[in-house]
Amino acid sequence: MAIEGAYDRVLRILVLSIGIGSAIFTLLGLAAMIEQHPTLDPVFSYPAYVLFCVLPPALALVALRVPVPLLRVLAGVHALSGVVILLFWYPLSTPGSVPTESVPWIMNTIAVASCTGAIALPALWSWIYLAAVSVGSGFLRFQLLGSDDLLTPFQDALMIALFGVVMVTLVQLTLRSGRAQDAASLEAQFEAAATGAAETAERQRARYQEFTRNDVIATLHEASINGPDAAATGARAALALAKMDEFRNDYPTPSVLDPEEFEALLRTEELADVPIGFTVASQRDGRILIPADVADALAEAFAEAVRNSVRHAGAASDRPVLRRARVNVSAGGVEIEVSDDGRGFAVSRMPLDRFGVRVGILQRVNALDGGTATVESSARGGTTVRLAWQKGATAK
Repeated sequence: MAIEGAYDRVLRILVLSIGIGSAIFTLLGLAAMIEQHPTLDPVFSYPAYVLFCVLPPALALVALRVPVPLLRVLAGVHALSGVVILLFWYPLSTPGSVPTESVPWIMNTIAVASCTGAIALPALWSWIYLAAVSVGSGFLRFQLLGSDDLLTPFQDALMIALFGVVMVTLVQLTLRSGRAQDAASLEAQFEAAATGAAETAERQRARYQEFTRNDVIATLHEASINGPDAAATGARAALALAKMDEFRNDYPTPSVLDPEEFEALLRTEELADVPIGFTVASQRDGRILIPADVADALAEAFAEAVRNSVRHAGAASDRPVLRRARVNVSAGGVEIEVSDDGRGFAVSRMPLDRFGVRVGILQRVNALDGGTATVESSARGGTTVRLAWQKGATAK
């Protein structure tokens, strides 16, 4: 399941809150609904009860489970049902059967529709919807009064509009804060990715420069002592020159690591106080050379997985946490698995403070051509991080 952003989580909480509030409004207006039920056509009244009174509490029950787009669609259905009820109440009711002092039950709960409308509709259309249901409520009241009394319908419409303004404003501000949080998180991810890329390039440059410097010094030393193997000295000099040629630009072209060098890189990234065993399998008949940027990304993600396990896996447990790492390098690519039997967490509700998982592991590796990263975890069921890179695959 994809990790949800702040906007989606906020929307789910709003739907849950609106559903609970709708149930309270319905209970408070139950007496009016029972009183007015005989005056309405059953073909109209029963669907009205289901769509307008039952649907919001039902949404509250599934608000944390069903997809967010479906929640918005169902919220739109509820908002639309409010308009339909206002339009057809008077034509489908028995004329003169509703006492003039009675207020149609839909007017007592129409504020709920303004909230679902604010969830389902864009901001501008939410205000248009609120204006429409406020005017519609006042007009319905005027029709049922059957007199020249304009003050009462106006007061009813004004009260609905004022209450709706408060509710729609709260809903929109809450959703806007979720969008802002998602935007800030995305910007932070881009900055972290850029920083990680810059650090990787710097490490590559330092590694290449050290390697080149050592080769140059060794070649000069052999040449200075007039070593017996002139051909080997010449080949070594040619290799050093080729390496130096990579640094004609500010950013060197990526080098490669063989399986042994990659294993050494992983071991340098490993936290020394964490007991993790390695198994590295290399097919001698099809040795793979791993690009340096890929090796760095996998090593950093591996280290971040270990660090997250140390920070979180045993936070709520008195027993020791068993951690394992499996690394497999073959002709087709690289597979890394880091697992523990610790506390775990719900991946679908990953908190924002698990930034290392989001950026340091998932985004860092998934951004590679041929790279994939997944995190599997459950409460008290441990966590498994899988990293992979497939040779020759294209970006997703």
